[in-house]
Amino acid sequence: MYYYDGFKQGEIAQALDISVGTVKWHMHEASVKPIRFTGDRERNSDTGTRR
Repeated sequence: MYYYDGFKQGEIAQALDISVGTVKWHMHEASVKPIRFTGDRERNSDTGTRR
C-alpha cells in the first residue's frame, strides 16, 4: 500500500485499524526478510539445514 499505492503510514494504519508503529514494524520486517517466490529451498546434505 505504501510503495505501490502511495498511501502514507497513517492512512495505512487507519485503513487496517492498527497503530502507525505496527505499520512501521511490518514495513521494516518486510524490508529485511528475503522474499521466497517458489517452493522449498534446497537442503544442505551435510547439516540438514536450509541454505
